[in-house]
Order: sequence, then C-alpha cells, then structure tokens
Amino acid sequence: GLNSPLGEIVGIEVLDHIIICDKKYLSLKRQGLF
Repeated sequence: GLNSPLGEIVGIEVLDHIIICDKKYLSLKRQGLF
C-alpha cells in the first residue's frame, strides 16, 4: 500500500527473485537437465 513503501520494495525483490529463478529453470530445462 501507499503507507508501506518497505513492503512494496520487498514485494518487488521477491518478484524479481521468482522471475530470475524461473529464467534459470527454463534455461536448464532447455539444456535437458530437467
């Protein structure tokens, strides 16, 4: 919310982390490791 900028920052970092993990998983999958 507007009253919790820290919460929004953490949310963005978590989202970034999920996206990065997703990309790593996809690239590994492409290489046939999964």
